[in-house]
Amino acid sequence: MNQFTVVFTGDTSLGDWYVQRAEPDIQRRLREQPLSFFAEVEPLVTGKDLFITNFESVLADDPTSPLEGQKNYLGWDSPDRSVDVLQRIGVDAVSLANNHTMDFGREILADTATKLTDAGIHAFGAGKGTSKAAEPLVRRVRIGDHEKNLYVLGALKNSAVMREQYKFFATETEWGLHPLATRAIARQIAELRADDPDALIILYPHWGQNYQWASDLMWRTSERFRKAGADLIIGHGAHMLQELSLSKHGSTVFSLGNFVFNSRGRYTSLNAPPYSLVSRLGLGVSAGRWHAALRLYPIVTDNVDTAYRSRPVTRDEAHAVFRTLAARSAEPSTFGRSYSLEKDGRGWHILQTRPISARYDSAARPSRRGQWRGKRLLATPLDHYPDAGADQATQGDAATATSDSRAEPAQFPPGSKRYGPGSTHECLANALEARGVPYSAGKATIRDRSQPALRFTINDIPYVSSGAVIFHTRDDGTVVSIDQGSARVVKRKDLLASILDARSFSVPRGSTFGSTRDRDAMLYFDALSTTFRHGFCVKPVDGNLGREVYTGITTRAAFEHAFGAVAAEHDEVLVQEELPGEVYRFLCVGGHVTAIRTGLPMNVRGDGERTITQLVEDKNNARRENPIHQYYPLEIGRPQREELDRQGRTPESIPAAGETVYLAQTSNLHRGADMVDRTDDVHPSYKDEVARAVSSIPGMHICGADVIIQDHRVPAEPGNHGIIELNTGPGVGGHHYPWSGQPRDAAGDIVDYLLTLKPADLDR
Repeated sequence: MNQFTVVFTGDTSLGDWYVQRAEPDIQRRLREQPLSFFAEVEPLVTGKDLFITNFESVLADDPTSPLEGQKNYLGWDSPDRSVDVLQRIGVDAVSLANNHTMDFGREILADTATKLTDAGIHAFGAGKGTSKAAEPLVRRVRIGDHEKNLYVLGALKNSAVMREQYKFFATETEWGLHPLATRAIARQIAELRADDPDALIILYPHWGQNYQWASDLMWRTSERFRKAGADLIIGHGAHMLQELSLSKHGSTVFSLGNFVFNSRGRYTSLNAPPYSLVSRLGLGVSAGRWHAALRLYPIVTDNVDTAYRSRPVTRDEAHAVFRTLAARSAEPSTFGRSYSLEKDGRGWHILQTRPISARYDSAARPSRRGQWRGKRLLATPLDHYPDAGADQATQGDAATATSDSRAEPAQFPPGSKRYGPGSTHECLANALEARGVPYSAGKATIRDRSQPALRFTINDIPYVSSGAVIFHTRDDGTVVSIDQGSARVVKRKDLLASILDARSFSVPRGSTFGSTRDRDAMLYFDALSTTFRHGFCVKPVDGNLGREVYTGITTRAAFEHAFGAVAAEHDEVLVQEELPGEVYRFLCVGGHVTAIRTGLPMNVRGDGERTITQLVEDKNNARRENPIHQYYPLEIGRPQREELDRQGRTPESIPAAGETVYLAQTSNLHRGADMVDRTDDVHPSYKDEVARAVSSIPGMHICGADVIIQDHRVPAEPGNHGIIELNTGPGVGGHHYPWSGQPRDAAGDIVDYLLTLKPADLDR
């Protein structure tokens, strides 16, 4: 053997549960011709030594789920048919670490793993007990006299829903899945690297949001895993392809998307590109050194368009995919130095021309037809390419490429919106336009990533707005936040609390603990459990967007659980006293509070006739008319049922006319809360207090301050409020489009302030 080829594909399921709801012809094909779903993409997975896919289903015939009514899309596959198809297309191993293999409980998961193993298909990413679930797939790769171990780790995103509501993860003794807990996975990778320095380590995670591009958190986490020792990260879970990334530490394909996944899909309704990827990693040895070539074959996986026949892309589609990934890369201008658009006997593919990590040479060489000149990638005109269906000799996966060329990066898809309704981008663009300030919408490289942005110049200061953060360009060309200095201070919640406390502002008491100091944290809880009368709050010391925040903790068990959950994802944990009251968001611009809002937890108002379920449906219809609230519909899942049960109600209860029923206790918009304007309702003393607190942090221009207030009508005094956070990138959509109250031109306030600034006012 002179090379070793590993094939990875994304989400795979024949989808009996989905197909039951499809057209009669699709149902017939599933019964009579199940291989027909794979026919057009099967050539992409032949000629391999190891074929790994994400099996996103269970092997069972019409099972009953304990999550009925709590979780949508409970998928299952007929066992005999699915196993036969997996064998016939050559699958050697499957990851079970995804958000569907526990849909029907631990017993069905265990039975699925057993059926796969009996069929000669290795299952990983799940197991009986945490140790077994964490075990990677291990293969010995031999090429001539050279050999090494290949490790593939499967894991599912460690979300609170999967962990706490659905309880998908393995316990010490029970079947379950391997969680993608950042610290634990990084430690596992580092230990593998230390024990086996020459190994090829690949992480194969199920992460991200459906039909969305990779989040900032995924980008940061990816680099952490690569620094720990992962050569390559090949993800799945979004049902669509996601960005490509590489650094000196390793390479990442954030999502392969689907392979064959027989649901109807939501590409069109969610404005998502209808493409996925098949990955072929070719390993070889030359002059005693290992080399690797990564090829990514785009496929079309929108079943509405393909009639449930995933297929390779055409020439034009291949160029569209390449341009999309180039435009969304961290450095669009240099994307063509790392990747090339090529065509071989299997079809169009993206070839990574740089090594997958520092431990490997690159065997890949782009074809001569794509040329790099200076900083611009020049592509041969489309009509000069051979027909996409032309037959060319298939080369080895570890060989040098000799076919067609790269493509020039461009924005995709055509006609897509520059910014969404209600977004901070939209609000700022409208404010700039209203004040006659020219701007352009496009992309900018910020914090090593290409991001949607607005560009404009005021008083000879060039600005870039990425979401809620305003950047300016220094004289040396670097782009920095106008709040850069203060951002370093407020990012750490414990440091901010110490500074504000020293300056006599009201803040919650608390302490920071390293993630391994759980015993010290428990002693802290025991010592202050009677002092902190309203309980404890546990959260990351540098978290954001309300992630991993646990409130209302009054018992040791709840504290231990919360601390462990935060420690699994973060190096430091902040433990604070819980403050009574309601959270208010103050927008402070240039030292003045210009808008205040709060959130009413998910609720409905009774009319004496309709059930809570019917009221939820009616309110969701109304929320669709609000640019901000439309994105966060109300739902009645397990947490809402538990809250109703606590009140002695059910979803079928009929509230009295005018009675407000709360379905949650959190006031976060992302959890279905109603944004309410309170600018004119809050006592003026709180505005003064917040303005002084913000002004006490040097270099803070635009800030969102979160303050807990017991009674907003009573003047501020020590003990009746507490400043819990200052944020340098406050979103403004909730001020512009409240559910109730007066809309505020928050973006206009920001632009008006920028109009007063001179170059000397900023750190240049």
